[in-house]
Amino acid sequence: MPEESGSAIVQSLQAIAERLATANVTSSSADSNDIDGGDTTSSVTYVALATAGPAVTVTIGDSGKALVTIGASFDNNSANFSLMSFDISGATVLAAADKRAVGLLNTNDMFMGRTFVIKGLYAGSTTFTAKYRVGGGTGTYVYRHIGVVPL
Repeated sequence: MPEESGSAIVQSLQAIAERLATANVTSSSADSNDIDGGDTTSSVTYVALATAGPAVTVTIGDSGKALVTIGASFDNNSANFSLMSFDISGATVLAAADKRAVGLLNTNDMFMGRTFVIKGLYAGSTTFTAKYRVGGGTGTYVYRHIGVVPL
């Protein structure tokens, strides 16, 4: 990796840390959850896996914003994609969608993650639950993670 790229990444992470420090985030307001075991789906629409989740419930404040991170180890047994997204329930209801997804194309087993700032949430108790879909074939998901920080 070129030195400039590494330096830019460090600067970006420092900027995020500074913003979170001023957002009055407390350890009781943020939450995360993991599921280590593998699970599969052949669904082309977003579904829960046999071992549903992971999921977390947090309290969204008046800002109506949350930082959501999802990730997993992905694989697909064919030349198709496997995606992980999340739905939102509780004070705000929002279905899982490709625009809020992370995924893999083809049969290359790889761990991937993605972070989103979700805006326009209603204040109150809100649950974020991981959901999964494929473009074809069978997707396998291992070491699944979701983390949510109300901003």
